[in-house]
Amino acid sequence: MADHLFSDFITSVAKLNANASKLAEAYKTALQTRIVFVPKENQPRTNSLEDSILEDNFIAEELVALRYMYDVKTDVFKQDESTFIEWVRAHGIQITSSMDISGYLANAGIALIIRSEWESTFSVQLSNDVYRNLMKLSTKALDFMDKSILSLKITQDSPQTPVNNIDQHITNGFTDNEMLFIKYSLDSERVKFMCGWQFDQEVQKIQEWEDVNSIKRVLSKNYGPTLDRLLMRKIIKVSQLTSNNNPKEYEMTEQSFKLISNLSSSSKIKLDAIVEKYKIIDIEDEMPF
Repeated sequence: MADHLFSDFITSVAKLNANASKLAEAYKTALQTRIVFVPKENQPRTNSLEDSILEDNFIAEELVALRYMYDVKTDVFKQDESTFIEWVRAHGIQITSSMDISGYLANAGIALIIRSEWESTFSVQLSNDVYRNLMKLSTKALDFMDKSILSLKITQDSPQTPVNNIDQHITNGFTDNEMLFIKYSLDSERVKFMCGWQFDQEVQKIQEWEDVNSIKRVLSKNYGPTLDRLLMRKIIKVSQLTSNNNPKEYEMTEQSFKLISNLSSSSKIKLDAIVEKYKIIDIEDEMPF
């Protein structure tokens, strides 16, 4: 009776072992043929400091400070610190005394000012995130920094002649709008530039300059973004604020004004070429009759 009710029930040990072996072989075969899903590697975290460096948002002097901090593994920078001065000399770099690198790093928002009561000058300290990003810079970013710093290297041919950074930007770096802005500043002898509620007044002056030179309204249409780029490059700075602490006027930095006033002949030729590039072609001049 029991055999009839449980006819499929395995009572033989040998039979049970055989079925177990078949199951093990089937499982082994399934493991060999199944598709293995490998989890994707986590995407690398973005390094905002590296992005800013590669986007050329820092001037060479700032990159010198960042390279120095990277080399000596410190998050604090002070321009007149003996260790920095020795590092600069060892690398054959020339820094003008009028250059306020600490202030630039603070204004860039990557460092905080720390001042002791007995110090006449101040130090700056990188924020924790910026310092971590500095220590994680790729070889590509470090190479970019080193190439940018070359502009400050003292050469044997002219050991006392600093390189004109504006010249270098004009040669390789400035957009057309930035070069038009420099040309506009030179031609109109303007070192202060209106913004905020006076924005349209400056645009009108630019349009008058464009009309005098018979060029297209390129700079006047891109005045705002061009100001932003020059501010990032530390070529201009905020000189006046509104009651709401918004920029009302920008002006050329003292260092930039000196450099722009002493441009090389090749830079002046390139600025003239940019103006020529956007000349309005008179249809009547093109007609053969």
